[in-house]
Amino acid sequence: MRIVHIRISVLDVHYLTKMGNGVNVENCSYGATICAERAAIIKAVSEGQKKFLALGVSTDVNEFNSPCGMCRQFLTEFVHDNFPIYLVKPDRTYKKITFEKLMPDPFRLDSSSMEKKIN
Repeated sequence: MRIVHIRISVLDVHYLTKMGNGVNVENCSYGATICAERAAIIKAVSEGQKKFLALGVSTDVNEFNSPCGMCRQFLTEFVHDNFPIYLVKPDRTYKKITFEKLMPDPFRLDSSSMEKKIN
């Protein structure tokens, strides 16, 4: 069952010049849906990859679509603020943004960022 009716695919580029991909897998129980961004990262991590160079998000809709809130939060564990994300339209035009632009104040359980917020 397709709920959103948008096909999404993701390409992630690893530090070892490998490329991985993922697609969205929708479910009638919306919470069980897996977005393409998370699918690509989970696949790469399951294969031993933990560092990434870039992420590309492509849809079949003629507009730039960025990762959802859940994917943005998920990405905080694997990317840095200046991490490049390419949003791609079907005609292959693209827009490059940074993770920080998508997620300006991410929730991270990292002691150094917690100390900055407290002080």
